[in-house]
Amino acid sequence: MAFNQNIITQRFVDVFNELINRKIVRSQREFAQIIGTTSQNFNLVIKGTRNITIEQIASLLEKFKGVVNPSYLMGIGSPLIGYKDPFQPSVVSEANANYIPSDELGILRKTEIMLNEKIGLLEDKIVLYEELVKMKDSVIADLRKKTTTG
Repeated sequence: MAFNQNIITQRFVDVFNELINRKIVRSQREFAQIIGTTSQNFNLVIKGTRNITIEQIASLLEKFKGVVNPSYLMGIGSPLIGYKDPFQPSVVSEANANYIPSDELGILRKTEIMLNEKIGLLEDKIVLYEELVKMKDSVIADLRKKTTTG
């Protein structure tokens, strides 16, 4: 009876190959260490005689958060690489900084700094707006008092 490799494992191998092609990971051995297995066990996955474990998927997604698209692994989305989770405030984390090419890492960090500065400015504008609304409400209340008493 032949072994039937599941779609998640097949996509996991696609992600591994893409990480190698983009030189984000240098070798099968390095990748195996990242996901918490041996090179020999991961070789069985590549050959199609073993499925990937939940723990290995979790390790991949943790180490490459913001780089590997979890939807791709589950068969419901694309692209497989170059993904930013909209619910995560930062693409660059200590866990994945070593796996992003240095030229892309610099661009990501600069972009993140600029976005954080813009968010700070927007937050300041919101506070100012809220203060203006309070002042307006106070002036309206004062005018109402004067018109009812005057």
